[in-house]
Amino acid sequence: MATNGSRLRPPPGRPDAVLRSDLVARLLGAAGVRVVLLAAGAGFGKTTLLAQWAERDGRPFAWVSLDAADDDPAALLADVTEALGAAGRRGSAAVTAASRPFVLVLDDLHVLRAPESLALVSELADRLPAGSQLAIAGRCEPALPLARWCVRGDLLRIGAEQLAMGPAEAGDLLGADLDVPAGELDALVRRTEGWAAGLRMAGIRLREQRAAGRAGPGFAGHDRLVADYLRDEVLGPLGPEATRFLVDTSPLDRLSGPLCDAVLGRRGSAATLRSLERSNLFVRPVDGAAGWYRCHPLLSDMLRVELHLHDPALEVELHRRASRWHEAAGDPAEAIRHARAAGDAARVGDLVWAGLLPRLWRGERGAIEGWLADLDEAAIAAHPALALAAAWCRLERGDVPGCRRWAAIAEGAAGGPLPGGPASPAAAAAILRAHAAEDGLARMAEDAARGSAGDAAGSWCGLCALLEGTARRLLGDHEGARARLTTAEHLSTGAPSPRVRALAQLAALAADEGDWDGAGALVARARAAGARHRLDGDASAIELSAVSALVEARLGRPAEAASDARRCLRLLASAQHVPPWLAVDARVLLARASLLVGDAGASRARLREARPAAAGMPDAGTLPVRLAETWRKAEAFPRAGVLAPTALSRAELRVLRLLPTHLTYREIGERLHVSQCTVKSQALSAFRKLDVSSRSQVVERAGALGLLEAITAPGPIPQGGSGAGTSRR
Repeated sequence: MATNGSRLRPPPGRPDAVLRSDLVARLLGAAGVRVVLLAAGAGFGKTTLLAQWAERDGRPFAWVSLDAADDDPAALLADVTEALGAAGRRGSAAVTAASRPFVLVLDDLHVLRAPESLALVSELADRLPAGSQLAIAGRCEPALPLARWCVRGDLLRIGAEQLAMGPAEAGDLLGADLDVPAGELDALVRRTEGWAAGLRMAGIRLREQRAAGRAGPGFAGHDRLVADYLRDEVLGPLGPEATRFLVDTSPLDRLSGPLCDAVLGRRGSAATLRSLERSNLFVRPVDGAAGWYRCHPLLSDMLRVELHLHDPALEVELHRRASRWHEAAGDPAEAIRHARAAGDAARVGDLVWAGLLPRLWRGERGAIEGWLADLDEAAIAAHPALALAAAWCRLERGDVPGCRRWAAIAEGAAGGPLPGGPASPAAAAAILRAHAAEDGLARMAEDAARGSAGDAAGSWCGLCALLEGTARRLLGDHEGARARLTTAEHLSTGAPSPRVRALAQLAALAADEGDWDGAGALVARARAAGARHRLDGDASAIELSAVSALVEARLGRPAEAASDARRCLRLLASAQHVPPWLAVDARVLLARASLLVGDAGASRARLREARPAAAGMPDAGTLPVRLAETWRKAEAFPRAGVLAPTALSRAELRVLRLLPTHLTYREIGERLHVSQCTVKSQALSAFRKLDVSSRSQVVERAGALGLLEAITAPGPIPQGGSGAGTSRR
């Protein structure tokens, strides 16, 4: 068979070709592997790499650039024989008879489809003499015994991922004259995924733009040059049916059989995707996601433009179908993205609202604001769910006026139940007001009760119960508070943040009633729930750390109480929105905790911080009384004595607890497992801090300040000791 001689030798090197040093070194180091397979889409530099390898390998290379005529065993064998002859091997038996190792290159193997032709290639590979190799390159993985070769250690695969260029190679390819800045180059590499042909086309466009003295749009698949290349080299060989499939699924970032079936209203998409993966490496599996695929970014761009230009109505419908599928599959973020792309603001509102609270509790306000960002104010105002979502976002970042404005817009709109509750936009606006709590505690309780009307279950009803229970506790209604907070905990089993808050409020209620065992148990449960869901930085941690500090102080653990107090203060300072009642209540709890460990200085500081917020509340319930009572106790400490740096230590509190008994210092030491000298030293330190000079005086002062009652453990305290008395040293 007469053969074009240019097909039997490596193509001439390009003057701008980039030396793929690492890949060439890998090929040179794999001389013992029988078959080398280069499989990647058009324009990835397979032929260039083979040519660079041939230039640096000492063995002769027999080269065949295959075409359609070679899809015939006789023609293929003739070309191989001629190529071997050109490389110094004589006759058809040269493959097995060669005395010197060689490399046989079959480039563009994807043109071979006849089973007989592929069987011949397999036979050639199996008959290679030791030290020789078969190098095959094509746009897809061929129907050859690749698995058998791989298991035997006879196969080296180099695919699109290995052929993709990194920033350094991309910079060399584009040329020093362009001098693309590092950040722009990195973005270009990400956009092209290191595709050599894509980078070359980007370089052409950059030079054109600079020559014209203008900056063009970002390089993408809708560029005319890229689109023509992809249409000719990628889509052309696939045929019209596969091309139509790719165009119609272009609105999807990721492709799976069930998703494509639902969007296209057909069956068999999974098989189509598998076929595309095998035949065209611009469709690739998604890492770690079985059955999911994606298109190359530039191909996706080109396909989407194609769909938008030729069938915009179908594009909208495809997005709607995709939105419904993702919602049913439990992927609300993708459902929202497709609803936005379809221009369906009402559906966006329903989807955003249905998952609003969990997202806010997970700290995902940014995602919600991103979904709202592409909608103008008129579109948001036209849909109560969107207006309410905007109001919550404003409140979460501390914009109370903005929150009120959007809530008023939503409240004035007619409408039935919102997705997942509450019963109406007006009820939802009432919950928002209760959460903001800018109108006082009585109004907070009323709004929370109004918000839960008609919504018997769910996260919204749990939030209403929490807010109402908190308001009732601070209004002095302990029984009502306990009932609503218990309900809140039960309704929030799937919502960790409000559950932790409900438990923290129940603990504070128990502490208010002097039930320290109950308070401690509730704090422990709240801590466990918070740790399980990693809520250390969540707003719920403000309430929990405040009451935890109080309980730790009551147990005589000043270091732990101080740690909780620091966490609480840090969260109060960093939170963008803190309801007025919480700004006061948390600091009063911390002030009480400071007093229980004898740190009057810290107590006064917390109370001074709480006063402005309390004064600004139109209805503060019992908070002013709590604040005043705690202030009086703090003032009872001598100004010259108990200050923050000289708070009672844990050891001093343990000794102080036993001073009202008839135990001697020696007997106290035995009980505490320390020496009599240590007990005396700690007692004298407590005397000094409380500005007293005797055991009887310290007992009297500690009792007046509430320290003894606070740190006394449950159960009777032994009264042993000979000749004991409260003044005994």
